[in-house]
Amino acid sequence: FEADNTERMYRAWGGGGGNDQTWTVSLWVKRTELGTLQHIWGAGVSGNDVLLVSFQTDNTLKFRSTKSGADDCVYVTNRVFRDTTAWMHIVVAVDTTAAITAAPRLRIYINGVEETSFSTETDFAQNDNTLHNANSSYMEIATAIGEADRFCGYIAEVISISGSQLAPTTFGEFDGDSGIWIPKAYTGSFPQNSVYLEFKDSSSLGTDTSGNGQTFTLQNIT
Repeated sequence: FEADNTERMYRAWGGGGGNDQTWTVSLWVKRTELGTLQHIWGAGVSGNDVLLVSFQTDNTLKFRSTKSGADDCVYVTNRVFRDTTAWMHIVVAVDTTAAITAAPRLRIYINGVEETSFSTETDFAQNDNTLHNANSSYMEIATAIGEADRFCGYIAEVISISGSQLAPTTFGEFDGDSGIWIPKAYTGSFPQNSVYLEFKDSSSLGTDTSGNGQTFTLQNIT
């Protein structure tokens, strides 16, 4: 994806039917530009009602949920991500129905390890209805709803699962020899509104292979 070309992929949910309280998004990214605001993934209905995962200008990672222009969940890592030579696996796992005792309702994993150090940490309210899988909302890749700051780099293996807050080991594993976090085949189910984008057909990059028919529309991508 190249931000200067306003490249993105998007899909409208239409009739809804997915779970907007419990869900997981997994994707692999490789950055090509640093030091600018870049939205990797987003969901919602407008810039005032949006979920987003973004690299910030200081190269930290941010998750933000906004409703009617007000933030209801914001996490910003203390760790910075400046490696343009390697792939990075991001998992965002949400369960707003959970009573916070041992774990937050929003969990972020990078390369198989949970992030626990944040400069900002405001969790969802219990039983909050998020904008993911919500009726008439969109999911976007390489940008966020109503936002102009787009991702620069590569994205692979996008999986969005409705109804489950999943661990990163569902999508990857540590190599026994090198210790490097690597992908593995997802073997779980794809409930309604779940998505699996493999990008394996160059003539139809937005094809959803989950069986749910959630094919994405491409903008300025050939």
